[in-house]
Amino acid sequence: MEPDNRAARILGLYSSLIDGQLINKADEARKYSVNDRTIQRDLDDIRSFLELSFVDTGVMNAVVYDYLNKGYRLERPKSIKLSADEMIMICKILLCNRDFEKAEIITLIDKLISCYAPEKNKKLIFEMVTKEKISIYNQ
Repeated sequence: MEPDNRAARILGLYSSLIDGQLINKADEARKYSVNDRTIQRDLDDIRSFLELSFVDTGVMNAVVYDYLNKGYRLERPKSIKLSADEMIMICKILLCNRDFEKAEIITLIDKLISCYAPEKNKKLIFEMVTKEKISIYNQ
């Protein structure tokens, strides 16, 4: 591999992390003919990418140093965003609740969708919940 092929190096590191491999900076530096600091910057770039992707995916993956195994690995916690099905279930439960005013429930539902629904599903969820609102409140 050419030493100046930064994109290929970063993608190689990212692929290794996705595959569950442990990244040792010194080994990777030798493999790519760069120094340890270059690999550290590449790992920092991958961290930044993962932080940005959190906004769209709702999944906060992180590159962490594993002290026991002396290398970097990808930590993949569960999603903090709700799936479309989970969001719709919660909205239906709230819509059927008669203990609160309609306006309060609608405001709460809109906030839930805005904060906890994956970006790619928000429009669909808003449309489905709007149909539920009409159905339930026009009875």
